[in-house]
Amino acid sequence: MKFTTVAGFVGIPTDKTPSVGGKSGWKFMLSEEGAAEAVKGLVGMGVNCCWHSNREFAKHDKSFKIGVIEEAKLEGNQILCSGYLWKYDFP
Repeated sequence: MKFTTVAGFVGIPTDKTPSVGGKSGWKFMLSEEGAAEAVKGLVGMGVNCCWHSNREFAKHDKSFKIGVIEEAKLEGNQILCSGYLWKYDFP
């Protein structure tokens, strides 16, 4: 299934602490220079989620890949990503 999403924003602090490696209560903000560099590394990156019995996709689990990012770009202050989510398992 094809997806397109806003993966983040440039110059706007996160709503809450990043789930991976974040220090409690700290927010994160990407500069335009940092985002331009980071976007290059998103293509080919796996999409993962933490699947719980409550069916909430609130965290990440590197061992549970559900898709791949095929395109990433900056558009205004948005980091846009598109790719595919797999129906069953890895292709």
